[in-house]
Amino acid sequence: MYDPEDVRQRTREYFDAVGRKYHELFRDELEQKEYDRRILDRLAALLGAGAKVCDAGCGPCGHTARHLARAGLEVTGIDISPECVALARAGSPGLAFEVMAMEAMTFPDAFFDGILAYYAILYTPREHLPALLGEFRRVLKPQGALLVVVKEGEGEGFVDDPLGSGLRTFFANFTESELRTLLERGGFECVFAETREPYDFEIPVRRVYVIARKAGNGPGHAQSEEEES
Repeated sequence: MYDPEDVRQRTREYFDAVGRKYHELFRDELEQKEYDRRILDRLAALLGAGAKVCDAGCGPCGHTARHLARAGLEVTGIDISPECVALARAGSPGLAFEVMAMEAMTFPDAFFDGILAYYAILYTPREHLPALLGEFRRVLKPQGALLVVVKEGEGEGFVDDPLGSGLRTFFANFTESELRTLLERGGFECVFAETREPYDFEIPVRRVYVIARKAGNGPGHAQSEEEES
């Protein structure tokens, strides 16, 4: 139904156009979001100090990468938008950011202990998510962990830019049960899932958080929830 290359190109153009405004609006948002900080810390604790993590679709702010780095992880952020990567590098000069499509990463197999997709898969049509999750599995070590954050809902399609650029961008929402099913069918085992109410300063849509591990046994930093406690 949707041409993946067309969606990627329009997503790149959109974030190249709005990256600076997005950065101004959201670069400090984690300071107000205690819940999100706790979930990022949960991922960091699950992986362990020194784990290698990819912040996939990192955007222009670099705030989630910085938070994980402060927790002792080795973080690399990637984004399809050169403008977003430039802004992230400028705001977090000690961290690594690369221009790269998360659907076609250039990292070797089993390279990362963990992946963060913080509002990143929202720009991928449902029909193309199995391929994206397959790429996540490819670059994750055995038992590697994946944290996915999305906005709750059921629709998808091209929408008018809420930041006023005049562009239209692809956007998809997911329910918690749908996201769990997608991950499990994609070769992941869900270890945590929760949906929170929006903060009063956010768009009034609930947020969904799921942590999953790459299915199968093997070495890697990630531990089970039981082993962690």
